[in-house]
Amino acid sequence: DSLTNPYIQMINSKKYAINVGNKRINGTSAVIASFSAFNSKIHLLDAPIPVRNNVWEYLSQDSVGDGADVFRSYVREMNRTTSNGKVKNDVLAYLGDLDNEDEWFVAIVPSDSACSKAYQNVSPLLSTPVDRGGITQQENDTKWIILREQFIRCAADSVKWQDNGYTINQPDTMNTTFWGSYVEKDLLTTTDSIIHLSNGLILCVNSIPRFDSTKLKETTVYEAENALKIKKANSKQVIEVGKGNLPVSGGAYLKNMPDGLALTSTRVVAYVALFVPDLYVRPYNVYAVIVPTCYEDSADNRPNKITTVFGVEKPSGLMSGRVTNNNMVTNGTDTTKLLVAEKYQMPYIEVVRNPALGPMEHVRIQNAAKISEVGTYDRTIRIDCLIFEPVD
Repeated sequence: DSLTNPYIQMINSKKYAINVGNKRINGTSAVIASFSAFNSKIHLLDAPIPVRNNVWEYLSQDSVGDGADVFRSYVREMNRTTSNGKVKNDVLAYLGDLDNEDEWFVAIVPSDSACSKAYQNVSPLLSTPVDRGGITQQENDTKWIILREQFIRCAADSVKWQDNGYTINQPDTMNTTFWGSYVEKDLLTTTDSIIHLSNGLILCVNSIPRFDSTKLKETTVYEAENALKIKKANSKQVIEVGKGNLPVSGGAYLKNMPDGLALTSTRVVAYVALFVPDLYVRPYNVYAVIVPTCYEDSADNRPNKITTVFGVEKPSGLMSGRVTNNNMVTNGTDTTKLLVAEKYQMPYIEVVRNPALGPMEHVRIQNAAKISEVGTYDRTIRIDCLIFEPVD
């Protein structure tokens, strides 16, 4: 039975691939005979089984001749000393337990030239004040941004062994251990070579497309219904799936309804704050696309009255920001591309380490219609998406 599974787990917890067809273990050692014992099965091999590193052991080495020394140096530079004097690495802490032999990972490891090019393109888009660490922190943040979307955690049965090595049996879109995702066919198309490890794969690539200079200048759309983090005040949210003939990007929108004291008090403000990842220190024209009320009730053409705020959440959890546009009225019969901020530039971007905390920067969509104005304005706001257009 030990040769009918895609891999076997050794006493040292490492998993070695089994090729049932030609009875090879770990791609090299062949089984030339097998014997049954009282409590085991003995396989006679034609050579020793080569030891395979796990993903973390592989990335922890200085050089292995794969042309990716820069990426591994970035990994090592994520070491930090905790308050109790222990050394921890942010990659291992936040991007997956890459040393766990019971997990399966795909690590997308870019070449030295790809890392250097990405660094040159990203670093100028960050700015770190001296009281936040200055240039040293900016360099570290740039390297972290390059690292953080390079790891995919797979189900144990999703990596199979075939005659020519492992193959990934994953959904078309695979989520990284941070915030991003990859499309499998695109990922494998750009892969230069594959290295097989005891708990996953290394995909060696010669580029990081998301950091190409042209890609960094593209407009980014964040779907409101997929916001990584939401904060609210005196409101409740529902995700509505798009229907009818009105175009809604992403097929859904976020419905923000006044709640609690906002239903009875004229002094209480109802808002929803959508936190947006991957911003850089550069000017943006920022828009919010608002869905009209008539999308849900064809007889109701009331517009919304909206105030927008662009801000940042402090490490303490307090939110600060400034009003960018006040009392804007939307179109009551069609979607409205509402200007949130023109040529707005954050002075400093808080680069997130722990993906569970979410981004710091946010756009707040605030209901500006009073209770006495419900005959004129709908106080429920339907947000399709946020659009960030880089401005030169």
